[in-house]
Amino acid sequence: MYGAKGILKRALSGRYPIGLSKGRKVILCYHHISDGIGPLDSPVYTTALDNFRHHMELIRGLFEVVSLDEIVNGEGKGRNKLAITFDDGFMSVFKVARPVLRSMGLPYAVFINGAAVEEGHNWMVDLLAHAQDQQYLASLRAAVGVDDDPSQESAEDVIGAIMEKGVFSETFRCAYRSVRPPPGMFMSYGELEQLVKEGVTIGDHSWDHYVLGGSSSEVTSDQVAKGKSLIKALTGDYSKHFALPFGKKEHFNGDTLRILGECDYCNVYTTNPNLFVGAPDVNGVRLIPRIGLVNDSSQRLLFYLNRALLRQHDL
Repeated sequence: MYGAKGILKRALSGRYPIGLSKGRKVILCYHHISDGIGPLDSPVYTTALDNFRHHMELIRGLFEVVSLDEIVNGEGKGRNKLAITFDDGFMSVFKVARPVLRSMGLPYAVFINGAAVEEGHNWMVDLLAHAQDQQYLASLRAAVGVDDDPSQESAEDVIGAIMEKGVFSETFRCAYRSVRPPPGMFMSYGELEQLVKEGVTIGDHSWDHYVLGGSSSEVTSDQVAKGKSLIKALTGDYSKHFALPFGKKEHFNGDTLRILGECDYCNVYTTNPNLFVGAPDVNGVRLIPRIGLVNDSSQRLLFYLNRALLRQHDL
């Protein structure tokens, strides 16, 4: 059995299976793209520039790379299509990824968090930047109702515990914003306005990047409404695109989708690595899968792309 799995994995790590398909649609999700000189590169969200460039060279030879609007609204015919997205609005998208994408003529979309745009805050990045401050980490655990656990030795452990068990509220927001955010990590209005001029799609990713499934209806409504207004101010129009923070099944629920539908977000993106084959309508929104990537090799990217062709549509 192991041998058969190994053979299948090797087969799915090449270009050949993709070449046999037609009319397929795939959406990729990146976060921070590092040129190797950033102070807060992390295995949680960082892709090295060389890997990213190799990915772009690979996919433009295998897919027709299209805008987010085209891939979600267009027909699944002809050449396989792919859209590129970035979550969180890291400054590296503007400074590092953007020149690569512009040189290749590739469209893309960016999903932003309002707190990062306006104040430079993102609770995970703040936590990683202050990972040696045990008092700060303890205050975050307490603010979401997670017991102090000595076995949680790394910042990643604390992030995982907060995501799994936390109850997100104004108490948590005050706690995570009690430190100075690392400077220059996220795009502000100036960079985003330039992206809008260049035709980049801007979507919402909530205000504070909470696990919305761990938030009350009131908190979720506030997170969504504030982001909706910010995007209207940036682009002159309301977005129809919302990327769920973290994006797995356990990170949202029916109430989350109900609120998004009421706010007219008809395209809601997960990070379950599947093919986009016609998203189901749930509470008035379409759940659309994306393949999340964090510093994966080109061979690994091919494996994800080919595996998606074989998987059932499971959001």
